[in-house]
Amino acid sequence: MYIIYETIASNDPRRSPGIRDFGTFWHYTVAEVAPGTHVDWLKGQEVSEAVAKVWILVTSVDGEITVLKSKVDSYAEIILPSSGGNTGYYKETYFLTDTDKTLAKNFLGTVLKIEAKNKLSTDGMKNPADTLTRLNQVIDNTQTLNDMQMVMKNYFDVDCSAYTVGQPKNPAFTVNW
Repeated sequence: MYIIYETIASNDPRRSPGIRDFGTFWHYTVAEVAPGTHVDWLKGQEVSEAVAKVWILVTSVDGEITVLKSKVDSYAEIILPSSGGNTGYYKETYFLTDTDKTLAKNFLGTVLKIEAKNKLSTDGMKNPADTLTRLNQVIDNTQTLNDMQMVMKNYFDVDCSAYTVGQPKNPAFTVNW
């Protein structure tokens, strides 16, 4: 099984050897979990293998992401250029397929739902009681990856890609974190 969960310390004593982390996005970790491994305490979400492995594409801009030329046959083998600027590799653009875009949108939507479920105060003092329901509806009704990136900006106040930077926030309702 595959899960997305809020990142924990690598030396957390509750961590089981049955949890194999392989990706990160924002402050969330993507992992493969061995059968029988207890993970309820992570308060994460089980996802399909296809959704789990697309974590690397979530920050794409208009369906493109820069990758190292040596590994562009599929998103499962993508290697992102390091911020250190390794000049020994040629960078090129990986163009997301329609399936890649849908899976990346679903990945991002899952992360946002986990964040909202675990962190949003709906006690009536900070947010109306229906805020979580309304936020989940916005996430569920979002059709494209670019739009989901804007949901993250509008409601979670996070620019997760160059696509959202500089764009105005335009939420339909206010969420107070």
